[in-house]
Amino acid sequence: MKKISIKEAAQILGISEQAVRKRISRGTLDSVKENGHIYVILEEDSAQKMAKDDYEQFFSLFLEEIEKKETEIKELKEIIKQKEEKIDLLQNEVKEALKENAKLSQGVHIEARKLIETFLPMLEDLRHEPVKKRNKKKKK
Repeated sequence: MKKISIKEAAQILGISEQAVRKRISRGTLDSVKENGHIYVILEEDSAQKMAKDDYEQFFSLFLEEIEKKETEIKELKEIIKQKEEKIDLLQNEVKEALKENAKLSQGVHIEARKLIETFLPMLEDLRHEPVKKRNKKKKK
């Protein structure tokens, strides 16, 4: 067991003096106060034990973060899947609408041809009919 200054403890533990003071206040580091000075009590293997504890705490937090990220990734993959399904649905709707539009367009062309075939001969007749005769028909 060793009694050392806060500065020495910080160097041995590889942390800041402020971190040493916080550990003392939390009670995770043994200390004594003598003549107005605070000394840290370290076992010979305390530095190794603290380093191991710090590593385990860091590793635990790291694993928690990985789990959070994996959950987020899973959720995002589900959202992407839903969006892709919606896109497929909309693409199919567009294809069906285009097919329907083509059918309607074809129907309009057929009707337009019928109208042209019906009225074209009438226009030809009007073209060859004298103007005076057409005017008389209008007056009646």
